[in-house]
Amino acid sequence: MGRAEHLGYDSGTRSFFARLTRNGNSDDDGPDVWITPGPRFPPVASTAQLQAVIAQATGAGATDVAAAMNRAVDAQGAPAHYRLQV
Repeated sequence: MGRAEHLGYDSGTRSFFARLTRNGNSDDDGPDVWITPGPRFPPVASTAQLQAVIAQATGAGATDVAAAMNRAVDAQGAPAHYRLQV
């Protein structure tokens, strides 16, 4: 799947977001996939919904997405309620 570089919640759009970089790619030019409300992605109301959107956007399985999201949550010190059950 790749790395979930940053996960968070944008109070302005009232949506969760994710910046994703594929394994082996540099993020020097920005993420490969940026999930944020707009033409490509709807607003995301929960981390469970974010997991589903990431899985659809990357083709990765739900368990792999949850594990990657949890690693990102731990690495960036995000709130514990962002964690998903694996």
